[in-house]
Amino acid sequence: MIARPFFQTWFVVCLALVAVSLAGCGGDANIQSIVDLQAPAVVKDVRAMAADSRIRLLWTSNREPDLVGYNVYRSDNSSGNFRLVGSTGHSQAPFFQDEGPDTNGDGLPDGLINNTRFFYKVTAFDRNGRESTFDLAAVVNAIPGSLPAGTQDLEVRNVRGYGGNGRAIITWELNFSSLVFGYNIYRNQIGTSTIFNHIAMVPQGINGYSDANLSNGAEYVYQVAPVTRELAEGRRTQTRPLRVSEGDNTVPKPPGHDRANGPVTATATANGIQLTWGRPTQNTDGSIIGQQYLPNDLIGGGFLIKRGKSFDGEFRVVGILENIGTELSFGYLDPYGLPTDYYLITCYDVTGNESAPSDIVSVNYYVPPMVQGVDAFASSGGGQIVVIWNASAGAVDGYRVYRSQNRDSGFQDVSGLLPNTATAFTDADGTLQIGQTYYYKVQAEAGGRRGAQSPPAAATPGPSSGIFYLEGEDATCSVNDPLHFSALNRQSFPAPFSANGVLFVQASNNAIPNVSFVQMDWSMDIDATRSLTPIVRYYDAYLLTIRNSSSGIFGIALGELLAATLPSPFTCRPMTITSRDFFRSNFGFPPQQSVERIGGICFPDESSFPPNGPNENVRMTLTYQGFNAAIAQGVGELYIDAVVLLRR
Repeated sequence: MIARPFFQTWFVVCLALVAVSLAGCGGDANIQSIVDLQAPAVVKDVRAMAADSRIRLLWTSNREPDLVGYNVYRSDNSSGNFRLVGSTGHSQAPFFQDEGPDTNGDGLPDGLINNTRFFYKVTAFDRNGRESTFDLAAVVNAIPGSLPAGTQDLEVRNVRGYGGNGRAIITWELNFSSLVFGYNIYRNQIGTSTIFNHIAMVPQGINGYSDANLSNGAEYVYQVAPVTRELAEGRRTQTRPLRVSEGDNTVPKPPGHDRANGPVTATATANGIQLTWGRPTQNTDGSIIGQQYLPNDLIGGGFLIKRGKSFDGEFRVVGILENIGTELSFGYLDPYGLPTDYYLITCYDVTGNESAPSDIVSVNYYVPPMVQGVDAFASSGGGQIVVIWNASAGAVDGYRVYRSQNRDSGFQDVSGLLPNTATAFTDADGTLQIGQTYYYKVQAEAGGRRGAQSPPAAATPGPSSGIFYLEGEDATCSVNDPLHFSALNRQSFPAPFSANGVLFVQASNNAIPNVSFVQMDWSMDIDATRSLTPIVRYYDAYLLTIRNSSSGIFGIALGELLAATLPSPFTCRPMTITSRDFFRSNFGFPPQQSVERIGGICFPDESSFPPNGPNENVRMTLTYQGFNAAIAQGVGELYIDAVVLLRR
């Protein structure tokens, strides 16, 4: 046995004495704090709010990074006998609703006993199972059923709703009782549970709620209940089911767009602001709603009435007309509106599509109407787009043109305020990319107030007479060995992809670098000069592709195969790129178009006979080089949207 040195033994004894001394100074509470040193903090600001047969608990969220959730304990006395009645996850606004035990065994809570006081404690727990100190948790209490006089009869009526792309909107009639402080919103997703979750509380004076980040194809059910300043809750409304859907391609134009059915108007009455408008008759793609073998998607659709305090501020949904039929004109009375308010209306169909906003109208203020006849097309100048529109029927100070690469968002003013005599604008700021689709909206301005932006018009930069698209899906394709490629097919892609299609090329495990290749051939009259003297034209070549984490490395050759029957005195060498890595790590969905200049090329226009001259036979060869094994997946693939030739 090895003897300890005296100094070491003395040091250990001293540490033990210090530990005992510290333990004795603070009693059990101090010992508990040492043991729970890494446990979550005590839950703060716990409140209990009573309602009929239930009690709602609210508290301030804990801030521990490893927090998982909260445990809720109930007792019939404040001194002890607390039992765990439920748990809830971590959130920014945590809550728990105690609806009592399941006494009849049907799997549903049967409610708490009214007029009986219940006591609660709430604790927090982390992912390691550590729980905040139970003994230090505050005790709160409430009596279900003991609501302020008249509260039991508080309710709201006429809950209406709209389900769109990943969102739902509900409205209701305000309850102007002096007891009402606001409204609780509850939601349940059908097929997941039977419990309605509290998702929001809105203050008195607001009669609508927009619920976002929902799952398309799912059905949700909503309830609304008024609450008092003490947060006691009145009756919940009947449930309002809504199906959330991303819509289809038949997006209706704005209400009032067809002036024959009546523009949007606002009139002050003794009972509120009366709005009237006409039914749209066309979709944004120009198709007639309910004709041309298309279903009338507006039957069963409706309108969202939106109100704002300024013409360029936030517009809130204050009313919904549901399940409209075949009427041509509509009206809505807003009992809460003022003559100084601004209004706009959107239309939605049965698939969930929502139109662009209508004209903005106000009783007291003139707002210029929406600009009509907006169109966009490629200019004769390189990299330019021309936007045109009809002059406004009302008095305006001028117009503004907005541009975006996204059809539904991100529009920026690119023109400034144009004069009121302008009906065209050329977008030529030097930033437009060949092959990229751009969307434009036009807006009128008068007296500093701007009207609603027009529906978007789309175009691709010019020149209109010197740009040629060799579509990937239109190419005649061949390979040196079919075993070297596991896929070579055409796939459909929506706008903004050129012609809405791509050619998908995928190498196989048999592919051999520098040997395996794909040839893509097009026959097109690149530049008809109608001249007896052959002319050579020079072009910049752009490649439009989709890149992803499986994209490979390919060599590229692009040039013309001169027709044997029409020899040319001009020789244009093929453009070659020995190796181009198409890998892209930050790809997403929906896939985005990649546009890049790959070089220059020339084509001789050989004759004016036949009248448009002969077609040029253009070939692009993709030679497989492999893939970046360190970062890419698979064996190497590429989506070819188009080759774009822009005349210099």
